[in-house]
Amino acid sequence: MLQALLRRSVYAGNGPSGDLKIVRALSGALGAAPVYPLGTSTAQDCVGLTSASHEDSHRTKLGWAASWGLAAAGFTTLCSTPLSIVQAEDAASTSGEQPPAKSPLKPIVIFVLGGPGSGKGTQCENIVREYGFVHLSAGDLLRAEMKSGSQYGDMIATMIKEGKIVPSEVTVRLLQNAMAASGKNKFLIDGFPRNDENRAAFERETGIQPEFVLFFDCPEEVMEARLLDRGKSSGRSDDNMESIRKRFKTFVNQSVPVVDHYDGLGKVKKVSATRSKEDVFRSIQPFFTEFQQANLLEATQMLLDAIDGGDYEAYAKLCDEKLTAFEPEAQGHLAEGLGFHKFYFDLKKPVADAASPESLALIRPKSTISSPKVSVYGDVAVVTYVRLQQDVGSSKTGFTSAHQETRVWQRKRDGKGLAEWKHVHFHRSAAPSV
Repeated sequence: MLQALLRRSVYAGNGPSGDLKIVRALSGALGAAPVYPLGTSTAQDCVGLTSASHEDSHRTKLGWAASWGLAAAGFTTLCSTPLSIVQAEDAASTSGEQPPAKSPLKPIVIFVLGGPGSGKGTQCENIVREYGFVHLSAGDLLRAEMKSGSQYGDMIATMIKEGKIVPSEVTVRLLQNAMAASGKNKFLIDGFPRNDENRAAFERETGIQPEFVLFFDCPEEVMEARLLDRGKSSGRSDDNMESIRKRFKTFVNQSVPVVDHYDGLGKVKKVSATRSKEDVFRSIQPFFTEFQQANLLEATQMLLDAIDGGDYEAYAKLCDEKLTAFEPEAQGHLAEGLGFHKFYFDLKKPVADAASPESLALIRPKSTISSPKVSVYGDVAVVTYVRLQQDVGSSKTGFTSAHQETRVWQRKRDGKGLAEWKHVHFHRSAAPSV
């Protein structure tokens, strides 16, 4: 399929404990929660696109050579929400490294709810692997706090063992910290909110509304059998019959009303969780199609940022080493490999003082995408559009040119088995004049 596409690649309050002192003590111990940066809507973030391109005949030779170098490195752009496309990247930094930068974009949150043993964790792993979300399990965060050695871990441990819900302020604080530390903006929040008070606290403290709620519907007897089997090897103190039944009761009495609340808003996507893991995942994949497309838009924007900045290392990271291209600079031939494009990166000159006439030839152009289309065919995706390119000629006047452009991306697996999109081919030709 990939080869066929390449040949055709032309433009076509308090928790249940009721103990406010515990809430304050726990929250204070966790530190002041960083405010997760909120941006504009996804649509509003898809603006201000820039790219690099070849020069027209009115430029000086110096400027023409520099701009042509940018063009040969790649001719495309798309509106984008800068999400993380390289899904293998670890969110946590290692000793001595700088912590990840907080994403400046509006966070995308999906709540994942279902009874204990409904398979939420397994499916979250699949979604992370295929779509690049960050998985945050409220339960895992609480258990990590329990194991941290803090004096408040024992309080959390007692609540969990008794099947009680930890005060909302504590869980929201842990979630906020984890979201900010990830440096990303797409999150699966697993097992939260567990009651209406959780929901209200999360919305109040973060200002975030979920995109939707993914609800795993599973009979109690099926979940019980799964949990008892898991308890043989999990080492979890709550994987026993007494705790399991307390958790079932808590879910029905307190978590189901949360599902009902969002269902009334049209935000619940219900999945039957009694089938095999593979069948369950196939049934939820359509819900994430738009996020897969967002990944491709993000990858394209990251590629353009690398071209604009002359950052060959970032450019090469997004491209397959056997990248192919049909473009005017190749004189009708198929250019193969990154070496052809690296040549122009090496020629690129820094932007000079705009007050100097000679520097006008080095001012980077600005590209806007008209009529973009993203098509996904399994592990191959095609992005097509008309590129409107604004630039400044040697006479210091602006002009706009138009090109039809196509980029082909292929989803590959990294060393950890995680999916990442690689740029494998592009095509550019002049758009018909109006």
